Amino acid sequence: AGDLPAGGRQAGGGSPAGDATVPAIVAARLRTAPDALAVSGRRPDSESPDRITDWTTAELWSAASGVAAALRDLGLPPGSRVATWCHPGVA
Repeated sequence: AGDLPAGGRQAGGGSPAGDATVPAIVAARLRTAPDALAVSGRRPDSESPDRITDWTTAELWSAASGVAAALRDLGLPPGSRVATWCHPGVA
């Protein structure tokens, strides 16, 4: 499966990415389609709550890399699990 990230496996009847991590899936997509839409949704906490925010794969990778760097700066080692929170409707 050429689109699977390194270490990804085809799960029987499940996701084509198997047990691949989200970073591995996004990294694989970054290599093949950096300008493709990755995330789209409303930002209820913004000044314009009806505004739709679209992020490309490259923009998502850049933002996530910044968060990862900040977590490392706080002493969290790479590979640590962290909780995330999103408003309903984030696609």
